[in-house]
Amino acid sequence: MTRILHYIPEIKEKDIISDSVTSLVSLLKEKEEVKLMTQAEKLQVVLNEYKPEIIHLHICWDYDAYKLYKQIQSSGIAWIVSLHGELEPYTMRNERYMEKRYKEVLYFKQMIQTADATIVSSISEQENLTKLGWTNRICTIPSYLLDSSISIGEVVEQTLLLYRKVIDTRYHILMSEEEKYAICALLNACVSQNVKWKVLSSDQILNLRSLNPSQWQRIMLYASDEDILEEIMKGIGIVQLDTPYINVDSISRFPRPLQKAKGQLLTKEMSLKTSSLNNLTQKEEKDLRQLAMKLMAAQKYVQHKQFSMRHLMELYKEMLFGDYDEDRLVAILKGLRLKTFTARILQLLKDYFSLSEGFLPFEAINDKDTQMIRNMIL
Repeated sequence: MTRILHYIPEIKEKDIISDSVTSLVSLLKEKEEVKLMTQAEKLQVVLNEYKPEIIHLHICWDYDAYKLYKQIQSSGIAWIVSLHGELEPYTMRNERYMEKRYKEVLYFKQMIQTADATIVSSISEQENLTKLGWTNRICTIPSYLLDSSISIGEVVEQTLLLYRKVIDTRYHILMSEEEKYAICALLNACVSQNVKWKVLSSDQILNLRSLNPSQWQRIMLYASDEDILEEIMKGIGIVQLDTPYINVDSISRFPRPLQKAKGQLLTKEMSLKTSSLNNLTQKEEKDLRQLAMKLMAAQKYVQHKQFSMRHLMELYKEMLFGDYDEDRLVAILKGLRLKTFTARILQLLKDYFSLSEGFLPFEAINDKDTQMIRNMIL
């Protein structure tokens, strides 16, 4: 069950927002592990004891909600904001306009921009939020107290679907070390077809067989986003694993802020400056030229935060199967000012593919920039 913490500053009698929140929480408790918190409680104590996976804020202009938001930011917990009509065009224009403008600049806009999802109550509120351009993660769930076309049961079901969508969108934050270990094992299994001495260890096999359906779903979502789904499926076939069927395309998710580049490192559309490379290589050094161009492309993708596991795997194959003179490679990379970048890539190949020292043309580097690339891909 998913642990969900709902926050409202206070519960008021004969108040529409209070009534809708308490009714929603009451019914959600039948489906998930849900707790309702008010401003009277110590926020950090509740976070530490309850350890929610999602925090659902039900008031937007309240400063206590902003303080909670600041704590959430550093915790990695998913969070959702329900506006309850506060961004309706009429409400924005006619209710505490100057106060809201001040709070918008101070903290409210930032809260909406960084929320995992924002719930609005009507099409007009959705259109207004879209016009403001603060977020595209908007979900319209009408209030059953104000709209007779929807029941409280339907509100509950739509809210649960949104929770699931948020969790599936941020699957990478929930990925365990076992799942990451499994991804690397399967990619190694995919390569092992062509390298008879490169087989999976018993620990890798046991880890793969211990994964549950939720873990496999996160692995498949990752594989789809990193453009390695075919390789992962091939690895599963080689290891002969019995895994659950997961249709990634049927899983509802919000768009990622930054989409990874799909396909191979070198594409016809990619424009790379090769004049320096032409001066550094001979016509017969095709393998060296190919590897250098891929490293140039990789650096470009890293700079644009589009470098993927597919790209790293492609470089791994080049290092493993390429026929090139290591001294010449070092000279070319120095000439292209790529040696340090390549040393960081070599460290990642050691980490994720267990590339042995015999295949390293020079010493790898493990520094803060290496960690930045590591964070980008897994």
